[in-house]
Amino acid sequence: MTIGDVIRYIRQTNNLSQEDMAEKIGSSQYELSRVERGRIDPDRTLLNRIANTFDSEVVKAYICGIRDKQYIEFAINESRKTGQKTYA
Repeated sequence: MTIGDVIRYIRQTNNLSQEDMAEKIGSSQYELSRVERGRIDPDRTLLNRIANTFDSEVVKAYICGIRDKQYIEFAINESRKTGQKTYA
């Protein structure tokens, strides 16, 4: 699981198109698409905007350097179980 996968999950669970999410975080649809597909790594500024806009604990952990696949999958699975939409 990559940060792009996490960002896509956040976007989809909030029922947003790439364009809508990009507008919310002050980015472009093109940049967001490239991040989701793993073509580019998001910079810290973009990650901060996503984390703050969606209050995402996984993105916050990624910013802090936690890139453990098991942790990310656990956090996403827990958010699915509890029905929380934005705390991916």
